[in-house]
Amino acid sequence: MAAKVIILLTMCGILAVLETGVKALACYNCSENVNCNDPFKSAYAELITCRHYCVKGKRKEDGKVWRTCDVYGDLWKMNDCQTGDTPYGYGDLCLCSTYKCNGVDTMRMPFLPLLIFAAILVVASKRLF
Repeated sequence: MAAKVIILLTMCGILAVLETGVKALACYNCSENVNCNDPFKSAYAELITCRHYCVKGKRKEDGKVWRTCDVYGDLWKMNDCQTGDTPYGYGDLCLCSTYKCNGVDTMRMPFLPLLIFAAILVVASKRLF
């Protein structure tokens, strides 16, 4: 019985983490204006619908920031930041795939849901065994 509960919890956790189906993604859109720079004021940015991912870039030359979506293809790593040539000049570029994720200063994969699931799994296994 305990093993079945652990397997069920594991399957639920895996399904919760995986993205399924086609969905629209809300991303901030602004470029090279004072309201786009960090610290970011989302009230001044347009919210647009994107198909795959959100983008935040910061030019090395002058620190100007832009936010948009779906324009960099497979050239960059998802849910990570890299430095290189961009359409706005040489700088840092971050791609992410969660709701309004390009509004934050640092963009990384959200591991909190996975951490919570792991904690639940550990507690459940200790109580069942």
